[in-house]
Amino acid sequence: MSRGGVNGSRGRRAWLRRFGAACLVLAPAAPRTAGAQTDEESLPPEALTAAAECGGGGRAGGERMQYRNARFGFTMTYPSSFVLDPESIPEGGDSARFWTPDRRATAVVTGIRNGLGQSLADLLDEATKDVTENSHGTITYTRARDNWFVISGFIGERIFYRRSFLSDRSRVIGSLWIEFPRTMRPCFEDAVSMMSLSFRASTT
Repeated sequence: MSRGGVNGSRGRRAWLRRFGAACLVLAPAAPRTAGAQTDEESLPPEALTAAAECGGGGRAGGERMQYRNARFGFTMTYPSSFVLDPESIPEGGDSARFWTPDRRATAVVTGIRNGLGQSLADLLDEATKDVTENSHGTITYTRARDNWFVISGFIGERIFYRRSFLSDRSRVIGSLWIEFPRTMRPCFEDAVSMMSLSFRASTT
């Protein structure tokens, strides 16, 4: 990922390409029920179908693990069915990748300095175009609040889920990207919930 202090459109485009390559969207969501979500809930409403064979893992049972990015000040809880790949962490420590044992699912967390001073609306627009125009994907769910947004949908035969937030007085952008095969959606509902709802700026 791009190092801190990124500025200019070239640096931003390079970061987006890197982020998109490191990552790669959710089946059409069931209709929302009024009042079913709080502001802190960031997951699209789900309508689980019959149980699926989860193969190499994905369900959020077992030990809960904690990831903390000291450089950009954010944390995430993730299930032990995902394993942190130490080789994915660049020298600057601005990103990390997690895999399931069979590598059919992955999660990527990133931090970047908001060198362009972008607003959340700017970031959401940029993320939307990156999925629909650059990756030719389909967004089926969007949710935004004061300092975070979520988009999810399809890219090819993969489901993606992205959550991004602004922190440190909008000077830092944190992003989480999760992707897995469409056919394994029931296997990863709990894991996506755990990672997304815990992905936020550190309080200390």
